[in-house]
Amino acid sequence: MLAIADALTISDSLEYDCGFDMNGESKRSEFRTEFVQSADFRHGETQYKVDIRNLSSKGVMIDGAPVVSVGDQASVRIDQIGWVGGLIAWSIEGRCGLAFDRPIDVKLAGLSLS
Repeated sequence: MLAIADALTISDSLEYDCGFDMNGESKRSEFRTEFVQSADFRHGETQYKVDIRNLSSKGVMIDGAPVVSVGDQASVRIDQIGWVGGLIAWSIEGRCGLAFDRPIDVKLAGLSLS
């Protein structure tokens, strides 16, 4: 089990890595695509229907997420890309940020960067 100080360190690191802060606001200048798209989200043994709100090569903001904790492993299925795993960077009021384990090519999702 993580100590609070460890969780804060992980949270700070993941927020930087995926480019979102605890409110889902961008902390980076990296291009991201803003849109709404239905997606499948896996957390533990359970799969959920969620909406993707924005996407970058390093992470995604998910709306309609179940209760998750910072540092949890999860994955999301993105159209034209498939399942992408990562760690929860932040979670608040039904939204969360997923920092990908590896960068993705956003262009493969058929979306233009904004």
